[in-house]
Amino acid sequence: MNVEADTITAYVVERQAATKVTRRAYTLTTKDGTERKIPEHTRTVTGTSNAEINRELAMLKFAFRLGQKARKVSHLPAIDLLQENNVRTGFFEDHQLNAVLQRLPDHVRPVIEFAAESKRAAS
Repeated sequence: MNVEADTITAYVVERQAATKVTRRAYTLTTKDGTERKIPEHTRTVTGTSNAEINRELAMLKFAFRLGQKARKVSHLPAIDLLQENNVRTGFFEDHQLNAVLQRLPDHVRPVIEFAAESKRAAS
């Protein structure tokens, strides 16, 4: 099998495209013997996120490295990861943090205060 950069690029483009997913019709039989027919269902799924594709590409890179280590793969293809835009949002505001701290047991409070201060210092 020959895997080149073009093959990987085509895979990424395919994963990013919206696709139609069809769940086949089937019959469900319950414990009491009642049968229920579930109809075929088709839906459109938006493209896969860059983060999910990057996890797949990372596993592929790892598999190639294992193959190279076992002398089954002669060269590693160039596998570039995609740009991710997964900035975390929704951190506590000061008044929310204070409300949580008031409800915490005394022995846990310093740990959470330290974590909150560390987050502020890193920002």
